[in-house]
Amino acid sequence: MKRHARTILSLTTSALATLSLTTTATGTQARSQTEFNQTIAQANPVVHCLVVGIERGQLAVRRSPNGQAIAGLNNDNVVRFIRSQDTSWYYVRVVRGPNQRVNGIEGWVNSQYLECGWD
Repeated sequence: MKRHARTILSLTTSALATLSLTTTATGTQARSQTEFNQTIAQANPVVHCLVVGIERGQLAVRRSPNGQAIAGLNNDNVVRFIRSQDTSWYYVRVVRGPNQRVNGIEGWVNSQYLECGWD
């Protein structure tokens, strides 16, 4: 049986949608999010995201998805994508932006307010 492995990483304005597929003669199986994050970490790509679309307030950086806020980000803050729990929440490290006091902070953010791309 011939096997073809393929990984798809789609960077869009609304989310970093991930899907890792293994195609066989009998069909296609999706890998777990954990397996995907490990594969990406081994490849060591750098994905940076720009905070966009904040109309009022700030984008909360949280200890956990939907958890306690530890910092706030403004439009034009740049973060480095580290991993995702799903397409709604990204664990990021703040790289730079208008409020330099948050640089270096790590936490979970709502991916709806990020535009991401490869470096």
